[in-house]
Amino acid sequence: MLVETPISILSLDVNLVKLPNKCDYYGPEEGYPFWLVTLDENVLSTTCMPFASHDFIIEVYGSMENTYWGDGNGMVSVRAIGDYILWCRPFTSYLDEIDQAETRLQWSALNKHTYYFFDKFEYLKTVTSFYERYDKPTNHKINRESLSARLPKHLEDTQLTEIPVAPPKLHPIELRELLSELLVNRAESYRFPQSSKNCSGEKLKAKLVKAIINSPTVEIVIPPKKWIEYRLTYHFSKDGPCIFRVGYTDQQRIAIQFVSNPGFPLWLCGTEFDIAFQDEDILRSL
Repeated sequence: MLVETPISILSLDVNLVKLPNKCDYYGPEEGYPFWLVTLDENVLSTTCMPFASHDFIIEVYGSMENTYWGDGNGMVSVRAIGDYILWCRPFTSYLDEIDQAETRLQWSALNKHTYYFFDKFEYLKTVTSFYERYDKPTNHKINRESLSARLPKHLEDTQLTEIPVAPPKLHPIELRELLSELLVNRAESYRFPQSSKNCSGEKLKAKLVKAIINSPTVEIVIPPKKWIEYRLTYHFSKDGPCIFRVGYTDQQRIAIQFVSNPGFPLWLCGTEFDIAFQDEDILRSL
């Protein structure tokens, strides 16, 4: 059965943790209020550092020896894209911005092929309401806001208000990085539908990856009225086929939706996508 990219449900709770006496701690006597983060009823972390709805990076595994933000590990990048909020491993564009003393941020809580999408409205409502009720220790509040305020340069123009409600929008550079990483290191051997011009699965994937990487812009578009579904199968893979849909926008540009391996819920249009599919005769039926 074909399973499309799921929209995850985020649940938050407080998890009071008693810390060692040597810890530099100024919170409640009963323990430091880490957050218990649950995704789709599965616990991701019991020691997540508190975060606000506009934070672009989250420390999922806080330090048990020092409660200052940034002293733990397991970071997650947070971006807004369309009607969704995306969680994924820290982008290299962000890691390039931090100095040598903060290379701990490279310790990602998610591997490069794991990511979560949330409904934007539900995410902002859940995080904002919980954060407002949360009793923030002084040292957490100062240090989290200080470090999290260091927005990567290419994202600065995405913050339009002094007090942002949502995280910054996913930048085209980051979108290309996300998609290209999800498409590499796979050995496709067969494709469906087949091509009359003998374009194998390997060749089609190579064209698609090249189009994603070389497109100056990749944007979200309205879903096409019709599309054709492609499948690229792998040798000796337990992940299942790469499934994506291809159609034309109202402006007769190629648009793609990745259904699984990788999965991405939005239809995307890149400046080089038309070149990748120019020899696909089957698309003429659309």
